[in-house]
Amino acid sequence: MNIVLSIRLNSDLCDSRTAVKLSEVCENTGFDGYWYCEDLFKRDAWIVLSAAAASTSLLKLGTAIVNPFSSNIVEIAMRAATLSEFSGGRFCLGIGVGAPETLRWAEINVDKPLRGLYTAVDKLRKLLNNETSPPYSLAFKVYHKIPIYIGGQGKKTVEAIGRIGDGGLPLIIPPESAQKFFPIIYEGARKAGRDGSTIDISACLWFYVAETREELYSSRKLRELIAYYGPMLSSEVLNTAGLSQEDFTPIAKLVSEQKIDEAIELVTPKMFNLAITATYDEPQKILHRFRELMTMGVKHFNIGPPLGEDLEKAIEFTGRTLRRLKTGI
Repeated sequence: MNIVLSIRLNSDLCDSRTAVKLSEVCENTGFDGYWYCEDLFKRDAWIVLSAAAASTSLLKLGTAIVNPFSSNIVEIAMRAATLSEFSGGRFCLGIGVGAPETLRWAEINVDKPLRGLYTAVDKLRKLLNNETSPPYSLAFKVYHKIPIYIGGQGKKTVEAIGRIGDGGLPLIIPPESAQKFFPIIYEGARKAGRDGSTIDISACLWFYVAETREELYSSRKLRELIAYYGPMLSSEVLNTAGLSQEDFTPIAKLVSEQKIDEAIELVTPKMFNLAITATYDEPQKILHRFRELMTMGVKHFNIGPPLGEDLEKAIEFTGRTLRRLKTGI
C-alpha cells in the first residue's frame, strides 16, 4: 500500500516564522505534505505557504481549508495559480464551506453554503484548467494541475468529496470514524459516475505526543479542541470511540456561554479518544493505531494539531515513527 504522510498546522498554533521553519522540519523528516489552516481572524495561510514554498523543494503544500465566501472566486484562483507557479506545481487547493460562526463574525451571510461550494469548485476548476475565455480568465497560463481537495465533516460535505473532489480533507474525529466516512465518499463518487479509487482521501486526524501521560492529559491545547469540537459531533460518530453526545452536554453549555476554562475542566481522559495520543516511549502504540486505520482504508494520513508541546520534536518523532508504515517494518 502506498502510504502518504502529511502534517497539518492550525493557524493559531505558533507564529508564522515558526510555521515556516516547521515546514522545513517536515521535509527533512520525510513527510510528503504540509497543510496550513486558513481560518478567519487568524494567520493567513497564503502568506505562510508562500514562505514555506521558498524554504522547501519537495513538500506538497496545501490550504486546509479556504472558503469561497470571504474571498472572490477569481482571487482564490489567482492565489492558487500563483502559488502553484512559484512552488513548481506543489500546491493543492483545500476548500470547504467554512465555519458558520466565523463567517457571521465577519458579517458574511451564506444562505446555501453547500450549493455555493459546488458552484465555486466548478468555476475554480475552469479557471485553473485554462478553460475560460476573456474577460473571465486568468491573464497567465496555469501550467501545473492544481488538485482541489474538499474539506469538512458533515455528511453532505463528505459526499461532495466523492462527487467533485480530486481529493478530500475529511475531519476524521474520532479516528475510528473513518469507517463511517469512507463509504459516504465512495457513494458520492458512484452517484457522480466517478471512480472513487482515484480520489486522494487525506484523512485529517488529531494527534498529540507528550513526555508523560500526565503532560498529555493536562494539555490545554488538546483539551480546548475537544471541548469545542466534541459537542458538534453526532452520536453515530462519537459511538465509534465509546462516547455519546450526552457526555458533552455540560461542556457544550459552557462553551456556548464562552466559559472556556470551565469547559476544559470537564474534559475527561476518555474524551481524548477523539485523538491519537501517546508518549514518546510508545512508538509501537502509535504504529498500532495507524495500522488499524490502514485496515479501514486510510492511505493518506493528515496529522494535525496540537501535536505536542515541543512542535519540532513532535514532528520529528512522528515522522521517524511513521516512516515504518511505508517500509512495512
